[in-house]
Amino acid sequence: MTIGIAKRMLANPDNIGMGSQANALINNLPITVWMRYNMSASNWGFYNQPAGTSAGSISEIAPTATDYVYGQSQIAAAANIAFLGSAAAGTTLGIFQRFQARVKQVTSVSTRYWIGMFGQINLGAANQAQIKTATPAFQYLAFRMQAGLEGTWKAIVAQPAGTQAIVDTGFAFDNTHGHTFSIYLSGTTAQFFIDFALKAQISTVGLNLGTIMTNVCCLDNLGTANVVQFGHLYTVVLGA
Repeated sequence: MTIGIAKRMLANPDNIGMGSQANALINNLPITVWMRYNMSASNWGFYNQPAGTSAGSISEIAPTATDYVYGQSQIAAAANIAFLGSAAAGTTLGIFQRFQARVKQVTSVSTRYWIGMFGQINLGAANQAQIKTATPAFQYLAFRMQAGLEGTWKAIVAQPAGTQAIVDTGFAFDNTHGHTFSIYLSGTTAQFFIDFALKAQISTVGLNLGTIMTNVCCLDNLGTANVVQFGHLYTVVLGA
């Protein structure tokens, strides 16, 4: 079993239970963990942020009585993309089992959100530009929301050439609370969950099982000069 975790964390990992004992346990298991530290605008950045992108600024979304603290990424007033991702310890689609991320939508207009697993993204400037579209030209299993253009999240499985199978989840834009987005691969079917409720099932027949899949949580401002934001709490990827 291989697990990759991308999570925003306090500077002192012991504060959230990831101290020396947990690390010793992880070192003895086939688990890959990647983290970020220090929730402050001056020290935050994007994990493997592609060259040529502009995050604008990083800050916090304060916790409430019913929700967590999120790291907030804000795009500057230019046609840019904010990108969080990693190749999940070399997880190919053939061994991929589960993706899960908790994010919080913030901006309700001129914002495209992608959350899921993407093939053929090497996190370089050329490839990150390909995700600044509603129809990336490679395979992926992902959720998409285009705030201001679409009122609900779409579940999408795209073939290697980018041909999409889309199911409307019916789950509306919500910037009052964060939500948990999960994708499970069960045989040749991708199951899409929001807050652990099944929203869509889409066939994965025809996908390239040998493609390394990158876990992605990102947003762009639809080519406008608008400032847009989103919040990220954690991402977990599980492979066989």
